[in-house]
Amino acid sequence: MESAWEIEGFERYSKLKEDTEADVAIIGGGMAGMWAAYLLSKEGKKVVLIEKDRVGRGETLYTTAFITEEIDTDLVDLLDIFGKKDARLSWQAGREAIDLIESVIKEENIDCEFERGSLFVYAATPEEFKSLEAEDKLARSLGFQTKLQKDLDLGFEHDGAWEIEDQAKFHPMKFFKGLLEASIRNGATIHERTEADRILGKDPMKVVTKDGAKITARDIIIATYKPFNNPAPTHFKKGMYVSYVYELRIKPGSVRRGMFEDLENPYHYVRVDQLNHKYDRMIVGGEDHREELKLPPKKNFTALDEYIKETFPTLEYVIASKWSGKILEPSDGLPLIGPVEPHIYVASAFSGNGMTYSAISGRILTDLIQGKPNVYTSLYDPQRSLSPKALLKKAKDYGGEFLGGAAKNIFK
Repeated sequence: MESAWEIEGFERYSKLKEDTEADVAIIGGGMAGMWAAYLLSKEGKKVVLIEKDRVGRGETLYTTAFITEEIDTDLVDLLDIFGKKDARLSWQAGREAIDLIESVIKEENIDCEFERGSLFVYAATPEEFKSLEAEDKLARSLGFQTKLQKDLDLGFEHDGAWEIEDQAKFHPMKFFKGLLEASIRNGATIHERTEADRILGKDPMKVVTKDGAKITARDIIIATYKPFNNPAPTHFKKGMYVSYVYELRIKPGSVRRGMFEDLENPYHYVRVDQLNHKYDRMIVGGEDHREELKLPPKKNFTALDEYIKETFPTLEYVIASKWSGKILEPSDGLPLIGPVEPHIYVASAFSGNGMTYSAISGRILTDLIQGKPNVYTSLYDPQRSLSPKALLKKAKDYGGEFLGGAAKNIFK
């Protein structure tokens, strides 16, 4: 299955064959690892990043690249689990991430189809619209730019929509390539086909590769999608899911350009971009389920077909590509970003908000390594305790996702 974001022009980077030294060693060459490499190298840190395959070829390639302050955990649930201050901080972090991404694009002159716009969360029933009313009221009370609209032409039928303004989307691989090249200009060293095997020692530590080469470093960042070595503080705080995606070609203007989500569980997500004068690109995803279930992909794509036909019954389209991607869900609704032991850091469990959280984690980890304060460190601390309320609420949410997705599709 081929992603919509495949591009050419990536250089290949050598395998690490000899021992080396760095201020910071980064394990994992996806978007989170590259953000850390970029920001740390920009601060003058000597960075060595290793990737067991090729950089950017993991889940970064299979994202749908929404960049939003709104996250997969409802704002009302965030308030109930974490309280008003942290609920506001979780959205504020997303807003700052969008600004950071845009500023880097301008500073490094990265041509990546970045576009600001609104995210529309739409209701299919009057009951769903009531839940959007609660989300909107809370968001506005916390100072965010949102509004409810009943009569809004989105290009398909709905029962009202919640608009979150000034969000963004981009071409993830074009951005990644630009970030990679900027990191190298800053002095970062990249090694591909270099798989970490273990971490040894203390102050400084050594990352030992499968081939026996060693990176001596004061600080280590674990930025693999599933945390390398499964650090103890992350145990029982995450679960892997699979999501399914179509890339469609549609006539320009058939559906409003923008980003959309429904309120089903599992939810569906759609983005529509201008591709050329003949077609718009429409990305449609959803039908998530736990990785362990091993459902035949055909059933999930069939369910996605049905969603498209039900939601856009008159839409004419051609399937350009399709793929599945993994989503690591946090057990309490927020990612794991920060130290798992002295001088070892993790960036993981980004749920369906990987592009936003990659930027957030890069900023947080850069500040931590430099000894600078960051207002978000406690919010995303991987060593935090999971409250019974959080576990119960998210278990109910994930249980509903199973019944609404996997269980429904198993018997099709």
